[in-house]
Amino acid sequence: MKTTSGAAVPVCPIESPRWSIKVAIWTPAAFCAFLSIMKMFAPNDTGAPAFYSFLPMCFFFAGGVHFMLLKRIEAMEAALGDAAGQEAEATDA
Repeated sequence: MKTTSGAAVPVCPIESPRWSIKVAIWTPAAFCAFLSIMKMFAPNDTGAPAFYSFLPMCFFFAGGVHFMLLKRIEAMEAALGDAAGQEAEATDA
């Protein structure tokens, strides 16, 4: 999370405090499962337009989760680097 004027701002909309990481990771899979079940049980191929239209959204949602996790890893690496730098300065002094 980026900080501006002391307030934490989510990097990704799915990273808001209302969402848990555990929920965010499984949202794309649940969406894909919903589309597949809708396509399987729709009579006479009536669900085909919705299935093929929203199928790219599965990849978009998965990309959003990957982007969010990448930003969290980068933030953790930066914090770890800062902590290591402060520890090295403390031992040198």
